[in-house]
Amino acid sequence: MMTPQLILWLIWTLCTAGMPTVRTDFSPYDGPLAERQVELANRNWSSMFEFPADTPTTAALRRALLTDPIHVLAPGHRYTGWGLTAFADYPRDILLINFNTLLVPTDALHVAYAADNGAGLAWAFSVLDHYGIPYDPRDDEWDDTRDELIASYRQGHDPIDWQAVADRLRATGRPVPDDLFDQPAR
Repeated sequence: MMTPQLILWLIWTLCTAGMPTVRTDFSPYDGPLAERQVELANRNWSSMFEFPADTPTTAALRRALLTDPIHVLAPGHRYTGWGLTAFADYPRDILLINFNTLLVPTDALHVAYAADNGAGLAWAFSVLDHYGIPYDPRDDEWDDTRDELIASYRQGHDPIDWQAVADRLRATGRPVPDDLFDQPAR
């Protein structure tokens, strides 16, 4: 005679046989640019791109990003980078953001402050690939491929105006780092 636990295990095993595995553990982050990961006190930065969280795996990633967002400094930069995050206000999206660690969101409205948007989008695609999440923008009503979107975002990017960043810091009584002008403009 079979025990109730054995019967339940057998039913569960038969019902879930052949079902795809959904990844739900995404931390600690070990993907592209993980060695450049930073913590941000203020996560309210401008969004560059929204990925739909419309599959079990992307929904699980979105839930993980609500409490443990990923923020990395752009290669060659000390103060700017990109992040993948989620906000309660956007219940169906994973957001790619750009940031400058020296500025608060209201400052960022006044200056060109962010690293190359095209490179940020390429990084976000590489993170999704790292997690085994296929994303084709054309399936999300875009007319462009990944490479075309990256090129478009790169073309529309304004170089960082480090002088304007310094002026904004001075105007708000914050110090200007000695190495500020050693940063690349893209």
